[in-house]
Amino acid sequence: MRTPTSMGDSMHAKMPQAVILAGGLGTRLRAVTENRIPKPMVPVNGRPFLHHLLLYLKDNNITDVLLLVGHLHHVIVEYFGSGDWLGMNIEYSIEKEPMGTGGAVRLAIPKIKGDFILMYGDDYTPYPIEEMYDAFIRSGKMGMITVYSGDNTDVPRNVRTERDGDIILVKEYCKKEVHDGMNGVEAGMSFFHWDVLSMLDREKFSFEEYIFPRLIQDNELAAFLTEKRFYDMGTPERLKIIGEMLDDDNK
Repeated sequence: MRTPTSMGDSMHAKMPQAVILAGGLGTRLRAVTENRIPKPMVPVNGRPFLHHLLLYLKDNNITDVLLLVGHLHHVIVEYFGSGDWLGMNIEYSIEKEPMGTGGAVRLAIPKIKGDFILMYGDDYTPYPIEEMYDAFIRSGKMGMITVYSGDNTDVPRNVRTERDGDIILVKEYCKKEVHDGMNGVEAGMSFFHWDVLSMLDREKFSFEEYIFPRLIQDNELAAFLTEKRFYDMGTPERLKIIGEMLDDDNK
């Protein structure tokens, strides 16, 4: 376990780099992408979904972003460039072939600058990131995942958490084999200490399926519980819901 920073220090800590997985094929959205644009660039309310996501990060004082791209990556690079026009610093790590979420992060290690937030380029998690980062620092753990504990989702519960004093620990995570006893859903935004990168010792793998269980075994994976729902754009139906949510937020 890392030594927790005091609350006073953590609340004034510089916000970490956001590492965004944006290299997926988006097979369930081919009717929308038509194999011309990558999934995160699907238009939502007049601008690419990834544009909305970056504006959300900027609103939460995160301006340093690393995009892990692959399929049709040139579309993303040409649109965002260095990010200076958004008031952000955007860098890229480019996969030449699909390597899984873990392989993509491993490839990007030379560009990861320290503690980092790991996100998906097709998820929208409207949570208070500064508050979450503070909770992560105070936990002293190697990692912290966001866990949705409400009922407003069609995603099966895949996480079991338990309170350990002031910290909520993840005791079990199953991406595919969901069973009784789970009390939350992994919501797609995670925080990690830089040292976790030393655990990425293979080339093609799932970050969550390989790293989460190892951290859980060592009691090194904390949870931030929330009853505020998260959104993903994995299907045309969910894409419509995200559009309605963003439209409501901008009124």
